[in-house]
Amino acid sequence: MGSQWCKRLGRAARRAGAHHALVVAALVPGLAACESTQEKSAQLERAAKAHPAALGHSGLSITKASHDVQVLATALLANAEATAAVVILRDDSPYALRDVPIAITVRDAQGRVLYQNTGAGLSQSLTSAALLEPGLQFNWVDDQVQLPTGAGNASSGGGAQARGLSVQARVGEAPEVHEPAGALPRLEISQVHSLEDQGLGEGAAGTLRNASSVSQTNVVVYGVARRAGRIVAAGRAELPMLSADASAQFELFLVGDAKGATLALSAPPSTFG
Repeated sequence: MGSQWCKRLGRAARRAGAHHALVVAALVPGLAACESTQEKSAQLERAAKAHPAALGHSGLSITKASHDVQVLATALLANAEATAAVVILRDDSPYALRDVPIAITVRDAQGRVLYQNTGAGLSQSLTSAALLEPGLQFNWVDDQVQLPTGAGNASSGGGAQARGLSVQARVGEAPEVHEPAGALPRLEISQVHSLEDQGLGEGAAGTLRNASSVSQTNVVVYGVARRAGRIVAAGRAELPMLSADASAQFELFLVGDAKGATLALSAPPSTFG
């Protein structure tokens, strides 16, 4: 039954390919992994460590808030292992925007600051969105929120909110991309299937194809799961390099409780030639 579901989901993902490679899939409770994930996860981790250029970010400072980008919603999610922040954005300008800075602040019920992503050493993808297209919503995820011990992690999704924690987001001004939408690099997600790992929990895997002539670096696949309209889980996967007209496998694991939820995957281009 699991293999048949994987095939149906893969066909649906191929039909749903879009400019930002948006794919929506249902997460089936208790579904076993369609293939082994531990070896692939180790390979991806080694590949990321082999590209230190993605690290060493000097720190984020937003001096002027964007008038073009709206923060539609935020969510803070937690499980026993991690905490993740989700920011839903919309570009209300007539142009695409690139390298959009996003500053997040996590506070406790008393308003004390527990975490900000403005310090040095974070990768660029944890402080910005590579591309926002005009009029479209975008789900940005930071799954590396570091909270003080005991401040928010919980054994089930939504634990951060249950403990009175909240996240706010501030978006800064960003460069405009004066090119037609059809001229921008296009990434396609296909062959999506559900994963379940004893240590990492639930997630999704698939194939990301660079359907353009521009090689992509530090490409991020974002995943946000909703149940009854509420964000219940989120995660991300980062690929250090994706050559022109090439494909690569990705895996992402979700922070929160994704059972029975609908997962939306997206992968914006990061390099524009």
